[in-house]
Amino acid sequence: LGLVLSLMAGMAGAAAAAPCDTSSSPPPDNPPDQYNVPDSVWYCHYLPNGHLCLRFINNYDGVDIHYDKTAGSTITAIFSYVDMISGTPHCAGPFKEDVGQTKSFAWSNVHPNSIIMGWMNVDGQRAFATPVLHRFGPPPGG
Repeated sequence: LGLVLSLMAGMAGAAAAAPCDTSSSPPPDNPPDQYNVPDSVWYCHYLPNGHLCLRFINNYDGVDIHYDKTAGSTITAIFSYVDMISGTPHCAGPFKEDVGQTKSFAWSNVHPNSIIMGWMNVDGQRAFATPVLHRFGPPPGG
């Protein structure tokens, strides 16, 4: 709850950021898809300036995203995730983040389908994605 409140406080004073990413196509540098993911376990994309992570929460009834900033300058960004089956995007922000901070946002009771991907759009940069999370196993032969 403290992280969500800290993010919400950061959003109130943040300048406008890049628009919410609603793409359901992972960027070419994205880490591999993750299958059979348990509820409440983080899966991360390790970026040069931090770690962007995503997980299912509340018995697969919600989604949680966070970014641990480990290097670089202050950013203004927006979090989002896309339900890759329905194509429905969910967005939160903008927020500002400095080195040593962790920003987070949780969507509760959104009832995501079984495949999700998180995004962080950084103002003046590009969108960064989390691994694609699959609640169930890979397709046969996959």
